[in-house]
Amino acid sequence: MLPDTLITMDKSQLLLAVGAKLEHIITRLAQEIAENPTDDQAARVKPSDHHFWFHRPGIVLYVIHFILFQNAFEIAFFFWIWVSTKQTLIFDAFGNSH
Repeated sequence: MLPDTLITMDKSQLLLAVGAKLEHIITRLAQEIAENPTDDQAARVKPSDHHFWFHRPGIVLYVIHFILFQNAFEIAFFFWIWVSTKQTLIFDAFGNSH
């Protein structure tokens, strides 16, 4: 089993990699618009799969979903531990045994 710090470090590294990739994609799209100015119509963004890793935008979406699920699970686990510990402390304060 992996230590918690290693799992947390991997999640933050994934988040950093996805954020950097999305920033790179936005920059490339802005460069493409700047290279092809048009006078008659507004600048149009032409997104394509070739900007993403392995030409598959689904990978980036999957990693974002994975990070969001991990964050939601950690928050839910924190509140579950907090509530169960608080409940035990309340029972101990009144002298009840569980």
